[in-house]
Amino acid sequence: MGILGSSPKIFCEICHTPGHFASHCPNRYAPRSQSVLPAYATFNPAAVNEQVWCPDSAATSHMMPDDGNLLSKTVYSGDALVKVGDDTVLPVVHVGNTSLASKHRPLTLKNVLHVPKLQHNLLSVRQFCRDNNCTVVFDASSVCVKDNTTGDILL
Repeated sequence: MGILGSSPKIFCEICHTPGHFASHCPNRYAPRSQSVLPAYATFNPAAVNEQVWCPDSAATSHMMPDDGNLLSKTVYSGDALVKVGDDTVLPVVHVGNTSLASKHRPLTLKNVLHVPKLQHNLLSVRQFCRDNNCTVVFDASSVCVKDNTTGDILL
């Protein structure tokens, strides 16, 4: 909350400069000295399920432990690391794209980070909404994805 008449200050988590979010940082995939990307997960089931994406409102990027579902991928050449909820730091191996099927249209997942030691597929809520012109709605018992233009429930 800012002072009346002033604009809120935003700072990039990657380059630590004001004016943009990490998702728009020009240095997002550039080599950095042991930078850490936050991807806080709040639970830890035993097995990875490749079909399930856990919505994560704190993740700056989509992330997955298995690169088998990436439609396109490139070797990650930077040195950024991902910090998960228990403060473990994990390396990024690839960056790629994939999609999710929905009733009305495919939903794209761009710049998905392949992080082999993750326990789950993590869906960055902010990136997902921006890339797919949709809204993610949470309530006490479910998560719903709605198209911003039509209001249709996609997932």
